[in-house]
Amino acid sequence: MPKICCLLVCLALVACGGGGGSSGTPASSASIAVKIINQGTAIHNNKVKNYAVGDLNNDGLDDVVIGGWSGSGTSYLAIMIQNSNGTLTERTTELLGGNSYPGSGHIFIWDFDHDGHADIWLPGADDFVSSSNSLMLWGSAAGTFSKQTFSESMSSAGACLFDLNNDGNMDMLVRGTYNRNTNTYGYYLNQGNRTFTFVADQYVNGASACAVIRDSTTGHLAAMQGGNSRGATTDAISIVDANLGLIKLIPVPRQDNAMAGMIGVVTADVNGDGLLDFITLYEASSAGLPGRKEVWLNQGSDNFSYAYALDTAYNSNGDIVNFVCQGIQYYFFNGPNGDATFYQLANGVLNLYQRDTFLSMARLLGANPGVKDWSVFSATVYRGSEGIYILQELKSIYYTQKL
Repeated sequence: MPKICCLLVCLALVACGGGGGSSGTPASSASIAVKIINQGTAIHNNKVKNYAVGDLNNDGLDDVVIGGWSGSGTSYLAIMIQNSNGTLTERTTELLGGNSYPGSGHIFIWDFDHDGHADIWLPGADDFVSSSNSLMLWGSAAGTFSKQTFSESMSSAGACLFDLNNDGNMDMLVRGTYNRNTNTYGYYLNQGNRTFTFVADQYVNGASACAVIRDSTTGHLAAMQGGNSRGATTDAISIVDANLGLIKLIPVPRQDNAMAGMIGVVTADVNGDGLLDFITLYEASSAGLPGRKEVWLNQGSDNFSYAYALDTAYNSNGDIVNFVCQGIQYYFFNGPNGDATFYQLANGVLNLYQRDTFLSMARLLGANPGVKDWSVFSATVYRGSEGIYILQELKSIYYTQKL
């Protein structure tokens, strides 16, 4: 079984150690990139990679799931379990019985049935225009997973989790078939007993990107959605009441006409006012042009407004990871060719964090960040007992290194 020989301890209840400095600051101690011992995995056939991190076997250590889509109808999944010495062992076949699946644009780890074991949800997507069925991989005390295939065919470029009806069960927002017909867009209400009810909804769904905020005062929800094709209001924030009835739509116009569409959204209190805001991720309309990340501030009372562009890094992947380390919030935006970006949110300010470490790691291993040759294909980050770690896919090989 392939292993990643690098410490990737990511305990939710243990503070991250080490790893300091602002953008361009060297890591606090020398670190060496280490690759997977055996490249015997089919996940390299996926054209787009996405990641999820969480404790799959209740040992207090973070594990990693890598998936994506190939555009061929068959994509591949890798479940990597962390060992006591911090290495990762790929155990997909042992735990799941095989590594192929229809494909997904996102991966989510959550205990959807409240049995104390993490589950893996893979909303169906294959090239974002071809449809496939979503999968739930139910976790167990033995650490193995059993498959549940959803009957609805999806092309869920956008998907996100939120407890929509506030019943304590995590629900899932999805996009249906790619026919611009919103009767296949909607959400799954989690009944809490391993059953889900699909509800078609043109205002509460995954679209091409989504994230949801609940107003603690009114109980209203604000659902940011990209590419929802509601007439002239393609990108918008749907403000809905506690029963998910529409109150109003807030248009979200693109601030740069060169942007093709929204491919990712994440929530963050970017100005320290106690209200969650939205960070939207846009892909450029033409290859080689920069993408754009935009901040929409929550003004309270169901109102949001555009604030500023966070950056214009090239974006072609809606994969976003966020976590807290030593009381500080971090946001990582996946991207190819060295354009992945990592931000530290402190005192109401988002700062680009340790970018030089990502670039120097890639160059040291023979990749060419800044050159559109795809030698830097995808990346993510992890918390560890000694700090934060990078995982980069460089020239079809996965490497890890401490920041």
